[in-house]
Amino acid sequence: LARNGFSVLAVCSKKIDDKSLLQNKNIETLLKEVIFQVNLVGLFGLKDSTRSDVKDFIALTAPQYLVITILSPIAAHIVVTHSFPSTTIIPIIISLSFAALGFNTMNMVVDERIDSVNKPLRPIPSGKITRENATNIGVLLYVLAITLSFLVNETFALLVIGFIIIATIYNFPRINFRKKWWAVNTTGMLLYGAIPFLSINALTKQPVSIPLLLFFSLMFALISSSKD
Repeated sequence: LARNGFSVLAVCSKKIDDKSLLQNKNIETLLKEVIFQVNLVGLFGLKDSTRSDVKDFIALTAPQYLVITILSPIAAHIVVTHSFPSTTIIPIIISLSFAALGFNTMNMVVDERIDSVNKPLRPIPSGKITRENATNIGVLLYVLAITLSFLVNETFALLVIGFIIIATIYNFPRINFRKKWWAVNTTGMLLYGAIPFLSINALTKQPVSIPLLLFFSLMFALISSSKD
């Protein structure tokens, strides 16, 4: 990632130093040429930035499952405060969404061998995205999640870090946690139930209701386990 970042700076510097370009073309044209040459999608190991690259990125991160991540904090806010959320909930939803996309991406990385047999058209087994670059994407999404979490408060940031730790334990091959019969429900309960619920408590400073926390967590554990 660092190497690619320096590549971006090099291209931008070259363009800015080109005085003839600055004289003859407007800023919009300059930006278009810089973006074209840098190829932002290519930074993560994809091919030319075409529609197929977007499809590969979507297939890798599985954003269709963000419905759960979006609905969970909203439902938690209604349960905790008995009112619909304001715009203050947006950083929570975005941060948890980045964390969930990172989790989905790391799932793809770990499932490479299984997918090569059962789902060979997925981006990693098909060779459209390398394992290394998929891991880079997952890490970047986690970093974005943590960074945005500080827009809420430190308590929420700790919850996001907890999300990432649980997701990492779930996917870590040596622990083999994900192959246990109770792992899927437990992980779903924590990531999509307990953490969003506690995130609303962190936002609103409301006291935590243990019965509501357990009910909410169990409900979203069932929903998340049936999402496939």
